[in-house]
Amino acid sequence: MSTITYFPGRIDVYRNDFTWVGTIGDPISINGSAVFNGLSVFEIELKADDPIIEDLVEPGARVTMIYRDAPLFSGVVTALQGAILRNGSIIVTLESDWRILTNTLAYIRPNNQVEATTISVKNQSHTTDQAQAWLPGGATTQGTSGTVIGQTGYYYWDPAVVYAETAIKTLITENAVDRLGRPVTIATDLLRGGDIKTPGLLPTLRLETLESAVNEILHLDGLGLTVQQTPRDSTITVDVFEPQVWDMPLTADSGVIASGSWSFRSPTLTRAFIGGPGDLAARYFKTFTDTTGLEATYGDIVEVFRDGSSAADLAWPEGLTVEEQKVAKYYLLRSDVSAGDKAAFSASIANVAAEGFAEGLPTYGINAELSETETFHFGGSDGIQLGDTVTVQSITGALFTEKITQCDFEFGNQTFKVTPILGKIENDPNTQLARTISELARGQRRISKDR
Repeated sequence: MSTITYFPGRIDVYRNDFTWVGTIGDPISINGSAVFNGLSVFEIELKADDPIIEDLVEPGARVTMIYRDAPLFSGVVTALQGAILRNGSIIVTLESDWRILTNTLAYIRPNNQVEATTISVKNQSHTTDQAQAWLPGGATTQGTSGTVIGQTGYYYWDPAVVYAETAIKTLITENAVDRLGRPVTIATDLLRGGDIKTPGLLPTLRLETLESAVNEILHLDGLGLTVQQTPRDSTITVDVFEPQVWDMPLTADSGVIASGSWSFRSPTLTRAFIGGPGDLAARYFKTFTDTTGLEATYGDIVEVFRDGSSAADLAWPEGLTVEEQKVAKYYLLRSDVSAGDKAAFSASIANVAAEGFAEGLPTYGINAELSETETFHFGGSDGIQLGDTVTVQSITGALFTEKITQCDFEFGNQTFKVTPILGKIENDPNTQLARTISELARGQRRISKDR
């Protein structure tokens, strides 16, 4: 059975306690994709009698991959399948350590119990179910015994969190490291990314996955996030990085562009009509208009309704027990509501509008497969990396700039193919279907968790 004739790297195997046990030295094939800010998946085909399989079948077996002398992948074995006989083969499926983010929830108050053990009373120093609610104004805002007046059911952002990198690492530290005790080390915070606290861009979270939460933040400043074990290390290191920008355009005649296409879409939202908390005549509404000049540029107005009913809790005044007086549309007009509570509510509604404007921007989508040449390659210390920004010049002369979102690998006996993928097509049916399913799923999660 033929094996790979050439692979510019090294594949190491570990036990689930990070003890190194050996190297995969004679694979039949290696196929998979490294993904920017997402889960990477690889399949390695081995001979059925390869001795390293004894270690790979151990529960929680780990694998690291070096490519062109630089870390490419680290993760766990999630599946194995293959032949029983000696002359067969076994396929090992690997998922990257990014799965820590997909498998971990962002608690509202990490390190606190979820189930209440006593009834909170006025002026009590703490509540007993802070993992699913917290008191933004302190214990003195707590209402009468047995109520949740003054509590909010959304993730508590420490006031010290200002920058994007700080927010990301705080979420992961509190939930994956402190709460679950995962073998993760958080690299030093260098305050990368912009100030997302002052403009009110810190996401409103209610038991989202860490992946969903951090990707909202990463997208704001174009940052990258690595969740990776360095070979022979005994921990998984989490760090934020700023991808590079490659200024030299790749032309149609360069030999680098193997295939590709592009698309354009005009704005799909220029005015956001936000429906906040409340029902029927009591519901809070607010309209926002794009401030970047899209309406003047395109000569068009696009109004879109956005549901913000679960964007924020209303912290009603202590002692307000008459339900008919809890009218959401009058919330910002009440003199007995603190300025801080009003500001928090307004920021949450504005954040819903900001998300809508971001999704409704005009898009210039591009999808291109790039080929490695003598002067252009992926990985290593001098190659293009996941998240890097590249400009492609089409045959018409038009320039399109996008990130390297993925890199596909295909190694076999007669195959040596590495294909970086640039961007995505905005009107691609598969992409639209995936996005629609994701949005529906997220909406359903919010409904189920808000109950």
